[in-house]
Amino acid sequence: GINMSKTIVVTGASSGIGKALALHLAKSGHKVIAVGRNEAALTELRQAAPDRILPVVADLAKDEDLAKIKDALSAEDHGIYLVHNAGIAVPALLKDMTKESWDQHMAINATAPVFLTKILLPYLKDGGRVLNISTGLAHFPMAGFSAYGISKAALYMMKEFFNSELRDQRIIFGSAMP
Repeated sequence: GINMSKTIVVTGASSGIGKALALHLAKSGHKVIAVGRNEAALTELRQAAPDRILPVVADLAKDEDLAKIKDALSAEDHGIYLVHNAGIAVPALLKDMTKESWDQHMAINATAPVFLTKILLPYLKDGGRVLNISTGLAHFPMAGFSAYGISKAALYMMKEFFNSELRDQRIIFGSAMP
């Protein structure tokens, strides 16, 4: 049959949902660019499917690390899929919140997905898909999770704006709440 194998970038692939997703996609025949900060965990992940999983050790808050993800792609990688799964959630009530913690939530949960998408636009056009891993807290508040919920609400709106802006390039954005 037709080879339906895709190149799929998964952030936060060192653990949790990202790791499970990377393994599932690799075992389903896709090429997975597995992005995370934990080199040992990514090396172990690669052993599950060494011909299909390409680990990239990257901190999404650093522009030079976003470039490392782009550099892992090749000319054949077009219409790729991108899963924004990496996220941080450090609970704090407003009275205890630090600006550093707020900025870190925004950097990883909202800013990084925008600028990783931007740097990968040449590979996404013509059939690309972007999936944001979201949370109920983006829509329904719970005390102590404001930085997380507000940053994820921003991520949800990113999907809405870029679906409107990039439709003509045949890039579709989606959001999932596990």
